[in-house]
Amino acid sequence: ARARALVPGLLHRAAAQVAGAAPETMADAGAADVLERAVTLLRGNRSSSIVTFVDDDGALRVLPRAERLVALARRLDRLALAPEDPRARHAARLAEVLVRAPYLPAPLAGGLALLDVQRTGADELHLVLGHLTPLAPLARLALRPRAASPFALEARLVPVARLDDALSAQLRRLAARLARATTEPRWRAALALGA
Repeated sequence: ARARALVPGLLHRAAAQVAGAAPETMADAGAADVLERAVTLLRGNRSSSIVTFVDDDGALRVLPRAERLVALARRLDRLALAPEDPRARHAARLAEVLVRAPYLPAPLAGGLALLDVQRTGADELHLVLGHLTPLAPLARLALRPRAASPFALEARLVPVARLDDALSAQLRRLAARLARATTEPRWRAALALGA
């Protein structure tokens, strides 16, 4: 199951070559054959950050990172399964206006992601930040304009999970960066989208 989550494209290619389906678990029929073929396709791949393999034509292929595939799959699922879900559409539009994210969940720096955006008041938005794989909300970032001029957002980070010191510091830095990057025109455009 772990290999399927990390390198689904490689297992799909290997399964196609041994005339089977990619296994869900090692107990599945043909799982050993598919995994053996996958290892053969890797041909000594030593990278810890990218997965490469050699296809049937001898061409070197690079697989996208698993979290990008997961994000794309979630986006496609959201479009296919709930195209008329107004809450999901609204959250995606808010994310696009605020942080230029083309879809939710949206990968951010340091392995974190913007999982959701919710309007919680007339002048407050909550951004749900967390891990993309596995999907795990970690904190809510409450944004609201400061009373002073020029335009600036007040950022309040509220943990929704237990955080160690390093992750807490990483989330605080990300929250501050998101608050600084949100310009007044983007903020006004997001609020204009309504509740």
